[in-house]
Amino acid sequence: MILLKLKKIVAIITTVCFFSLNVTAQEPLTKVFIDSTVTKIGDLMLDYYIIKDKAEEASERLKLNLRINKYYSLNGGELANALVEDLQSITNDKHIMIKFYPEGDAAPYYLEQEKNKDEDFEPSESSLKRSRGNNYGFKEVSILNANIGYLKLDGFYDIRNPETTKAAAAAMDFLSHANGIIIDLSENSGGDPATLQFLISYFFKVEPATHYNTFHFRDGKDNYLEKHTLPYVPGERKPKMPIYIITSQHTFSAGEALAYALKNLDRATIIGQTTGGGAHAADFKFINDFFDMSIPMARAINPTSKTNWEGVGVKPDVEIEMSKAKVYAHASLIKAAIAHENDEILLASYNWKLEELESRLNEVQFNENELMKFTGNFDGDRRVYLENGKLKYQKGDDKIATLTPLNETSFISNTFSEIRINFDFNGDVLMGLKFYLESGQFYLAKKLD
Repeated sequence: MILLKLKKIVAIITTVCFFSLNVTAQEPLTKVFIDSTVTKIGDLMLDYYIIKDKAEEASERLKLNLRINKYYSLNGGELANALVEDLQSITNDKHIMIKFYPEGDAAPYYLEQEKNKDEDFEPSESSLKRSRGNNYGFKEVSILNANIGYLKLDGFYDIRNPETTKAAAAAMDFLSHANGIIIDLSENSGGDPATLQFLISYFFKVEPATHYNTFHFRDGKDNYLEKHTLPYVPGERKPKMPIYIITSQHTFSAGEALAYALKNLDRATIIGQTTGGGAHAADFKFINDFFDMSIPMARAINPTSKTNWEGVGVKPDVEIEMSKAKVYAHASLIKAAIAHENDEILLASYNWKLEELESRLNEVQFNENELMKFTGNFDGDRRVYLENGKLKYQKGDDKIATLTPLNETSFISNTFSEIRINFDFNGDVLMGLKFYLESGQFYLAKKLD
């Protein structure tokens, strides 16, 4: 979720009356308490929800539901779920959330959230522990074959925490010499927009600053806050590095914002699935000791599209099943690297890896009759034969290898992963075997009559 942290922009309730109306965690919710809770939620929607006409409709719906006694038989958790369902049925806004606190401890949690909005805040030890436990959102940072960088980013943790900054800078430094980067946002549910700003700045020049988003706030008057890339980030910027971003239906909020911004700025290719559709920025609001809510108070406006992804999600440039998304991105970035590479050794290596990736994207399958054309005896006491529907290769008394097709004429085996076998045909006639290495070197074994 995008959480608003700018006190000067959003009207923050600074004086809150904490009350419980004599409700305890063990007792059923009273009619008076439910009336008060639901009315307070309706008022908060009217005061803060970013789309005014939807706020008015939602408030009227809650009043109607009170009149028809919809909520009075529900316990706390059921009431929270019913209210969210009713509000989202009107707004289609997944950022609207209501939480029930069985122990009546919503107030301390709310106060902690308010404290966290201070620019000079000190994160609590429990918050730091949770952040460290998730490595500040950086799930995986690695270099794949052909020097392609991979970043699995599952969330945007508070950049005001120096440890988050260190983690982000370290990840970007590690990837700085890659031929391209895959940013996997498939499980990214959002977080701090300032951390997004920090990371996106690595992909653009210092000057001119790039305008990538605008927030429109509803706080009694129209306020707009433009977001630009930062003038400084530690380490090397990569304004021309190719980027592929993986998204899924679970990508949400700030995760979507990064994908949407880079897509509209023509800085990344988006692959995977359409995202969750949450383009509003939310803030926590205290209701009473047993309930609080997340209420969207601002909406994103992209400077290029003049709109956002609310309710519709970020649509990928290439829609592909999630199990193949990383492979597709990897293969695409290797192709881009090949187009700009002149070194013959590197080109051979890149093409070697590309062939294997493309075989995983476009799996070749043969039936037993089709596999028969690959069988025979070859120079060097080699033979290829069919066994239980699988193509087998053996040299002399060496270990038998099972062959898996890479394409229509080439095969691989885990038994000798450093070698691939190409079946050399002249028309429909098998002439021999071509054993080739990653370096491009090869040797031939003729088929025996």
